[in-house]
Amino acid sequence: TLAKVLCKMLNPSSGTLLVEGVNLKQISSEWWFNNIIYLPQEPSFINGSIRSNFLSFNPELKANDIHHLLDKVGLSTLVDENPEGLDQRLQGHGRHLSLGVRRRLALARALSRQGSLAILDEPTEGMDPDGAAAVYNVLNELVQQKRTVIVFSHDRTIVRGAHKFLNLGDISS
Repeated sequence: TLAKVLCKMLNPSSGTLLVEGVNLKQISSEWWFNNIIYLPQEPSFINGSIRSNFLSFNPELKANDIHHLLDKVGLSTLVDENPEGLDQRLQGHGRHLSLGVRRRLALARALSRQGSLAILDEPTEGMDPDGAAAVYNVLNELVQQKRTVIVFSHDRTIVRGAHKFLNLGDISS
């Protein structure tokens, strides 16, 4: 819920969310969403090609850009080993792909926007060790680029690497 509030997908029931001193309600939703990197907990895709899914986020992308983003999340083989390449279709909103692949594909798509704020909701859930390692590398790269990164996660590796930590769960356990 907090991730959706930060992305302006939900309005807070009370209080004010300030971004550099400006009430988030005063910022254009379209502008805001185009200037953040957002990975939802349950990624979804349009029923179309991998290419069209990326272009729906950033119409300026070229094939090389998409390949670079896929490589960054360890999914270059997804297109390299398929004769349709970037034109292979994602059916059922991508549900035919494993959760880990869907998350990495959605992360690559989100990275097509060069926002200074990244909001990632359970980015490594459902991933094998190689997939999780690719996500850790992306997180480290975002931090090195001096972007603000907010991660909602139960992954102990991510939690241990956090500069600041807020436990929103049961603190008695």
